[in-house]
Amino acid sequence: MALSGDGNTVLVGGWRDNVGAGAVWVYTRSGGVWTQPGSKLAGTGAVGTAEQGNSVALSADGNTAIVGGSGDNGGAGATWVYTRSGGVWTSWDIVDSQLPTTLGGTSVLVNGKNAYMVYVSPGQINFLEPAGSSHGNVPVQVITSNGASNPLSVPGSA
Repeated sequence: MALSGDGNTVLVGGWRDNVGAGAVWVYTRSGGVWTQPGSKLAGTGAVGTAEQGNSVALSADGNTAIVGGSGDNGGAGATWVYTRSGGVWTSWDIVDSQLPTTLGGTSVLVNGKNAYMVYVSPGQINFLEPAGSSHGNVPVQVITSNGASNPLSVPGSA
């Protein structure tokens, strides 16, 4: 189980749901009353007894959930990322350890390579730089439906 920073969203994992396929449930609190605004979340692409919900994490604002399935693909495991916008949850399956490169219509280029998107809100963008994309200072550019930002030179992690 995971709770948002404001205490108004909770994510509950149920890894034994649906004969071990697993799922998670989201509950929100308003006016002191907890409700389930929608059905359970079950990521696509699961292989076998995925055990989705075996581990869960929730962002401080309650709009990004990460769900682990330790039993997926014979125990290899898998991860699903969900983002909530306008009350609707969208699933991003991490396939072959790859996050999406576009999230909510936003993408980021690090030294000309697509970054892996983790979270996007009006005031925050979280991303992981692609391997081998940074040595010293590198240009980082944000691209949205409104166009591309000017590149900003930032220290790379390599």
